[in-house]
Amino acid sequence: METIRTGFLWDAFVDLGVDATTLGRAELLHWNTIDSLRLARPIPIVASNLFHSTTTSSESENDAAELEPVGERALLLERAGVRIGLLGLLDPGQVQSLPVESRELWTVVDPLHALEELLPQLREESDLIVLLSQMPPAETDALLSQVSGIDIALYGLRAPREEDAARIGSTWILRSGLKGQYLGFLELSLAGPHEVEEIEADTRALDQRFEMDPDWAARVARGLAEGDSARAEYLRRDQEAFEALFK
Repeated sequence: METIRTGFLWDAFVDLGVDATTLGRAELLHWNTIDSLRLARPIPIVASNLFHSTTTSSESENDAAELEPVGERALLLERAGVRIGLLGLLDPGQVQSLPVESRELWTVVDPLHALEELLPQLREESDLIVLLSQMPPAETDALLSQVSGIDIALYGLRAPREEDAARIGSTWILRSGLKGQYLGFLELSLAGPHEVEEIEADTRALDQRFEMDPDWAARVARGLAEGDSARAEYLRRDQEAFEALFK
């Protein structure tokens, strides 16, 4: 069921033209599904402080764990002639809350150290630095108060919705709400590299004020039906297994 739902959302993001994403606890918990999806229909993943271990404690004690970046540690995109440098950060607590068998697959380095390592070069190569944060809002606030050089920070991980952009130091921040209920819009103009001259932000509830596209409505209906069918089959098999115990 989870695979069907995740696959539906991933395919929708691809078809909508999502440029990049970062990872949170849910993606790490269902990593096998995410990994197969990104290989079949790639969406660039930017994860600046997250590493995947190729060995686990269940393997030979003589095997040294090899840490590999998950996707790109820093990503450079060009849109409308603007070079956009993307960074993505995860807080270590999200990995620590995973089940043990999932937890040992991941290593999260200190977000501040990751920024100190990656930010100088990415800033030289770009006109705008955007941080995708999957850290608690208070931790992101604290990090931005310690680091300069990030132009825009987009908050995830239960960040409460705020209609307008705010500012911490030299960084403009946007908190666009919880669980895909809102869509954040950000328009800005640059006077030069890393010089945000004007900025307008808005977060809009994805409710009935947005007209439903008929093709997407049909696609969502098919996806929901497929998920319901899989759930019914799962419950049927579970019931059969339970009844077999008492025969």
